Amino acid sequence: MSRIMIIDDSESIREFLKAGLEAAGNEVISAENGQDALDKLQTDIGLILCDFHMPVMDGIEFIRQARQIEDYKYIPILMLTTENSVEQKKIAREAGATGWITKPVTPDKINEFLTKIIKE
Repeated sequence: MSRIMIIDDSESIREFLKAGLEAAGNEVISAENGQDALDKLQTDIGLILCDFHMPVMDGIEFIRQARQIEDYKYIPILMLTTENSVEQKKIAREAGATGWITKPVTPDKINEFLTKIIKE
């Protein structure tokens, strides 16, 4: 279906989402922080799920840097976080986030989102 990158400093969240997304036929690349994700970017990733707060490089800085790369200017990047303040959503949008998903989230919710993207 799609190649998805999950960026989260929680290994349990990465593994939980990876298992569900792969079960639905997606290929998943995992990264533990923004810098790790930048090091693993490939040109054929169709969706990025990115945590807000992470060590080394947070989600906002990752998005800013990823949006500077030609192949990632328009790839959907969803913030996947427990944060839900209007101010943080504004910061994420200004950095280039496509949307916001509040944790806890299930792989089914992400697969639903993918189905919507593919239909549009």
